[in-house]
Amino acid sequence: MKRMMYRNEEILRLRLEERLTLEEIANRYGISRQRVCQIIGYPTDWARRKLPKRRMTAQEKAWALVEKCHPYDCWEIPSRKPSEYTGYKRINYSEHKYKPKWLYLHRLVYEYIYGEIPEGKCVLHKCRNFGCANPNHLFLGRVSEGRDL
Repeated sequence: MKRMMYRNEEILRLRLEERLTLEEIANRYGISRQRVCQIIGYPTDWARRKLPKRRMTAQEKAWALVEKCHPYDCWEIPSRKPSEYTGYKRINYSEHKYKPKWLYLHRLVYEYIYGEIPEGKCVLHKCRNFGCANPNHLFLGRVSEGRDL
């Protein structure tokens, strides 16, 4: 194992900002996990523990669930049923089991790819498939424009 020069601040940054595990940092610099714990200020028995995974944002979760295929085809979540009232597919993004927070898939994908949706605008589908999440099929407009398609 190759030993590298390191600064304590650099190891702290890797742990806190990039959320690397103790083992990944130790392997990168060729030092023991217990030495990494000493530098960070953790008790040395923490060398056996792992950092909990970062929770995905709603946009990242939606993008991960979408089954991507040919760029011209509609992309959907295969296991989801559309909403009873609107026909749009939704995902639950809530920390509480009994208080679901339903978010529309096409809006989350649009925000993930193109950025924030301006106030007064809607995300519309060129393909008229309300379960579609292909970014090439989504565009911004008003509700009246969506009815005219």
